[in-house]
This record gives sequence, C-alpha cells and structure tokens, in this order.
Amino acid sequence: MRLLIISLLVFSSWTSHPVFADKLSLADAIDSALKNNPEIYAAKSKWDASRSAASKSYSLPDPKIGAEFEGIPEGSADLGRAEMRFYTLSQMIPWPGMLLSDGSAASSRTDMQKFIYHSKEREIIRRVKSAYYDLAKSDELIKILSANIGTARQGYKVAQANYAAGKASQVEALKMQVELNRMENELSNMQDERSIKTLELNLLLNDVTDEAMVVDPLPVPGEELNRNRITDLTLENSPLLGMEKSGLEEARAMVGSARSTYMPETMVKWRSQKIGPAPGSNDLMFDLSLPLWFWTKQNRSVEEAERNVSSRQANLKVMQNMLLREVKDHLTMLGIFRRKVKLYDTALLASSRSALKGSLAGYKAGQVDFLMLLDSVRSYLDINKEYYESLADYNIKLAELEEVVGIDLKEAIK
Repeated sequence: MRLLIISLLVFSSWTSHPVFADKLSLADAIDSALKNNPEIYAAKSKWDASRSAASKSYSLPDPKIGAEFEGIPEGSADLGRAEMRFYTLSQMIPWPGMLLSDGSAASSRTDMQKFIYHSKEREIIRRVKSAYYDLAKSDELIKILSANIGTARQGYKVAQANYAAGKASQVEALKMQVELNRMENELSNMQDERSIKTLELNLLLNDVTDEAMVVDPLPVPGEELNRNRITDLTLENSPLLGMEKSGLEEARAMVGSARSTYMPETMVKWRSQKIGPAPGSNDLMFDLSLPLWFWTKQNRSVEEAERNVSSRQANLKVMQNMLLREVKDHLTMLGIFRRKVKLYDTALLASSRSALKGSLAGYKAGQVDFLMLLDSVRSYLDINKEYYESLADYNIKLAELEEVVGIDLKEAIK
C-alpha cells in the first residue's frame, strides 16, 4: 500500500509539471546554430567560392598553340612529308594595370560575400536569441499560471465550503469553477504553444525534433547603453555597412580597369618553321592593339564606371543613415522596456502579490467578497504576464540591436 501511494505521488508530480529532456543554455544554443544552421553553411560556401574565383582574376588569358602543314603530297596523309611545317605558341598579355584592377575588384567581391556571411550569422544569432527568450517567457508564464490555478483551487474549495455552510450562494462556487476551467484551458494552450516554440528553436539548430528542453530564466536588463558608444560600434562593425563599403571599393577598382582599356594589349607569338630539307628557323613576333575608337568605347566605359562609384557612395551614405536611425529606434525602445520592467519589479509585482495573499486570506475569513478575490487573481496574473512580456521584449530588442551593430554588446561594453 505504501509503495502504491509513493508511485501515485511520483506520477502526479510528472503530470503536474512539464518533463524536459535536457537543459540548453543560450551560449550552447548559439554555438550549435553557428555550427549546424544550413543558412549559415550556404553563406559560408558562397564566401569560399568567391575566394576561389578571386584568385583566378590575376591570371593571364590562356595561351594558344597551333600547327600548320603545307605541301602534303597528293594521296598521302603523312604530315611529316609536308613541304612546310609551322608550329606556333602565342600569349595575349593585357595591360598590367587591368589585371591589378580586376584582381582588386574580385577581392572586393570576396569581402562582400564575407560580410554577407557575417550578416547571416548575426541574423541567425538574433533569431536564436529571440526564440530562446520567447521560450523562457513561456516557462515563466506557465509557472505563474500554474500558481494562480493553485490559488483558484483554494478559493473554489472555500466557496464550496461556504456554500455547504450556508454562508454563500452556489453562484460563487460556480463562478470560481468557471474561472478555474478558463485558466486550466489557458495553461494547456500555453503548453502546446511551448512545444511549437521548442520546435522553432530546434530548427534553427538544424534539429528537426520537437524534444522539450530546459532553458535559463530571462536575464534582467543590465546597465544602460551609451548611444554615442553604440553608434561608433555600429559604424565599425556593421556587416551591412561592410557590404556597402566593399561594393564601393569594387566600383573604384572597376574605374581603374576601365581606364586600362586606353592602353594597348600585347600579343607575343613564337613560331617555328621548317621548309623542305633545309634547317628550320624560329620567329618571335609582337602585336599591339590600338584603342583608336576610344570616344565610342573607352570613354563610355570609364564614364559608366565613375557613375557606379557615385551610386555606391550614395548607397553607403543611405546605409549609414538607416543604421543610425535603427540604432536610435532600438535604444529608445530599450529605454521604454527598461523603465517598464523596473516599474513592475520595484512596485507592481510585490503589490499584486500582497493583494492576492490578502484577498485569499480575507476570503477564507469571510472578510472579503468573492468578486474582490476574483479580481485579485486576475490582476496578479495580468501583471505577471505584462512583466515577463516586457522582460522578453527588452531582451529580444537588445538582440535586434546587436544584429544592427554586428557584435555582441555585452562583450563589447565590458
């Protein structure tokens, strides 16, 4: 009998609280995403491919070889009997400045892919943090709602006892039962939503299972961020700004490449010839291209390249302004959430908790009516919801700011 009771208690504890398979810290989640997320892998592969492409930009065009046989006797297919045999090897040599400019442009494109890769990393980190904080918020709300359900059950028992003793109407017990059923249904919905949020986080880690996990509590706001410091960090580290800067460098390199078309290309050609039984001879020839039609070709190419530079410079300025505005917006929202969290933490949470305890004790003693108890239960739940939602919003907004800046701010401001 004793063993049966212990087994029932253990079973009850399992069914009353969610069973988690493992604990996952935020740092481990981010590390796993950086290693396993397929979007990051795709961006890294494009960066690697661009590095391979850049290395060939400095190469000369492929050389050409040729052979010519003249005077082959009629009815014969023996090339060795030809009266004249010519063998050629030629190499086109572009103007050196063009090779350097094209290589510089390719390196800038590689840098652009690097910043695209880093931007994707910051995006995934932000999404992981947002999903993680959302999951932590769900845990807190489930915990608070479970506690409220316990309080409602106590009130329901008191209402039943009061009704049995003739001290209250059956309506009070029925209303408390309705409130209790409503909260229990909400708890079930929260638990189902938690499973969906768990799957969303796991998918970011390239894990297709929906296995539950324990996450750390929501962190409280740290020290207030300095706007000037954050602005400087953004201008130094933003991947989006890095992409625009790389695009500008590419455009400048293409101006050098376009100007190099004014200069001639050189064709170097070596030829070995043998005519009949006489000793053979070797020839070395040089050809130079003449860019005579520069007013219809080269001038237009340079003009196009210079306009691209102007466009890129404007895009860079637009990006800077956009990022600075986003930084200001994020810092403003962080200040709002910080003040809201502080208000709840220093005043509202304690007041609602005390009001709930007092209402429950007063209701049991018959000093507080049913509606006041019900209002205290709902108020306590709503205030806790608003607190944890504000706390989650603060941390999610901080993660969004870090994506804009391009680095982890907690490490940068130490």
